[in-house]
Amino acid sequence: MIKNIKKLLIRLDKFIIDVITYVGEISIFIYEIVRNLFSKPFYLKEFINSMENIGYRSIPIVLTVTFFSGMIITLNIGKSMDAIVKGTSQYIGSGILLVMLKEFGPVLTSISLISRVGAGITAQISMMKATEQIDALEVMSISPIKLLIIPNVLAMIIMAPLLSSIGVVSGILGGLIMVVTYLDQSPNTYLDKVLMVLRSQDIVDMIIKSSILGFFIAVISSYYGMKSEGGAKGVGIYTTRSVVASFVFIIIVDYMVTFLLITIRKLLS
Repeated sequence: MIKNIKKLLIRLDKFIIDVITYVGEISIFIYEIVRNLFSKPFYLKEFINSMENIGYRSIPIVLTVTFFSGMIITLNIGKSMDAIVKGTSQYIGSGILLVMLKEFGPVLTSISLISRVGAGITAQISMMKATEQIDALEVMSISPIKLLIIPNVLAMIIMAPLLSSIGVVSGILGGLIMVVTYLDQSPNTYLDKVLMVLRSQDIVDMIIKSSILGFFIAVISSYYGMKSEGGAKGVGIYTTRSVVASFVFIIIVDYMVTFLLITIRKLLS
């Protein structure tokens, strides 16, 4: 019994040390990115390529994910609202807007970006490290952070809110189709309820949240790429770790940002 408790304490101690070390490494990595963010040179071509890759090429997957999510939400809760309180299903448009604007838009967009872009960033940097291209850049006095990471970070901060906005509209349209075909409501009723609860502060909150989530996706993906080791085999291992860590991070950060924004709104009101 005592031996088992001792083993448990040793494992717990190791886990705590690993978590503290991990948070410290991420913090130092973020500091290095911020420190190099506004210094010269700025690689404009890489930044534009990142904007295209992260933004334009991610539109189809964001549209698909959010559109069907809007349909699923409406399908699941549309009839349930009437079952609880008769006549409340007419307010489904308000519910869809709030859900998409406050949570599903930014989070589903982030999940799409992790799957399509984040994994690609980690794989690219990992492969460059495995083939010693990172070392070659450093020998030529070219900062890998400025060339490979900062363009992705800036592009993610800019494009994540735009993609989230597209996702919100797509989710609302998905809900509209289900309202018309499944709940037998008029499009005008649905859209009126959408506009009834639309507030500028919720849009601002969505933009802030999306940008922060996008920043962390780029940071975590780049961190695991730079940390990778073990040659070609390590590319797959660290890409998997990057995706898992990014999912965990966006959920935690989403909660923290949401709580912070709500607290700020209360203090200002």
